[in-house]
Amino acid sequence: MNIENIIEKVGVLIFRFDDETNKEFNLFSILRSDHDEVNLHSQFIFELLKLKSSRSNTNIFLQDFLNILSIDNLDYDCALIFKEYQNIDILIKSKNQAVVIENKIYARDQDKQLARYYRIMKEEGFEDIKIVYLTLFGTEPSKESIGALDKPIDLISYDYHIREWISNAIAKSATIPTLRESLVMYLNLIDSLTGHSFSRRLIMETKDLIIKSKENLKSALLIAQSLTEAKIEIQNKFWNSLEDQLKKEYTIEADFSIDKISAFYNNKRNNKYYGITLIINMQNADAIRFRIELENNIYFGVLHNQKRNKELEKKLHEIDSNYISNDIWAGWKYPQTVDFDFVVFDSDNIQDLVDENTREKVILKLVDEIRMDIKQL
Repeated sequence: MNIENIIEKVGVLIFRFDDETNKEFNLFSILRSDHDEVNLHSQFIFELLKLKSSRSNTNIFLQDFLNILSIDNLDYDCALIFKEYQNIDILIKSKNQAVVIENKIYARDQDKQLARYYRIMKEEGFEDIKIVYLTLFGTEPSKESIGALDKPIDLISYDYHIREWISNAIAKSATIPTLRESLVMYLNLIDSLTGHSFSRRLIMETKDLIIKSKENLKSALLIAQSLTEAKIEIQNKFWNSLEDQLKKEYTIEADFSIDKISAFYNNKRNNKYYGITLIINMQNADAIRFRIELENNIYFGVLHNQKRNKELEKKLHEIDSNYISNDIWAGWKYPQTVDFDFVVFDSDNIQDLVDENTREKVILKLVDEIRMDIKQL
């Protein structure tokens, strides 16, 4: 079977199993952005960790969570769970032990933040301190985030560790329907974020098709090796098309390149945070730098100039409460109208970038959203 035939047959399988993909109603996605680290993911994990049994008054899911982290010496009966304690996303304290969990979906690392959290726990008298860095796929923190910290950092992922923990929690919640259904919805959300958006039956039938013959396997291997090059080309077309649209109205500075995009997919260092900056001249104020940037997902917002501008931060929050401020950004947010996750690569918006006509339409949605916020500024 040639490559074109095997792709066609997989397409038929996707059509057959379309109703089984994880596209059903999801309350989490309705109430919050899928990528909301603080108000969705950290909040939900925190609530599960501190959830207690009405019978024994013990935490229902804490021990399983510690097991997944390979922490077997913490006295979970004495454990206290905190959220946003001294800016630590999630903190577990027990006697002389502390587990610091830094949760990152897409947001940038902050300067020396892991070293700072370790120092805070040391100053509080904890002797056994574990630093846990949670990301979608278990990526390492930046050198800037680690700072002078010379302690090993445990890397965990939503893709494996949290999926495993939530799956176990679903099994334990068989007699509590409302909790079980909430966990199932959250697991579906994680599957969407980490690219597990196809049903198990579809994956197994596709596997059967691949191993049906030596020729099918060779074709599948070639497709797998070509996929990275396809992603590089699609992302490059996205940036070039976006640049063409934006320069019709704005003065721009672009720092994306095919080399940076290739580094992004080949997991090389310094492979993120490139994009396009718009220079917006303001009446009676300094020009602002409105930037569209990529970490895993596209996000945009206004950069601080030389120092933090609280007035500008306030204005952005008035325009949209989704804007998040820090020392670098007066405000940044994910687009509300489109979803460009260039890692998982499974949203309709990403797949629309393949065709020139649909690419222009979906990019115009992003441009319209950017234009609206700039007009309000």
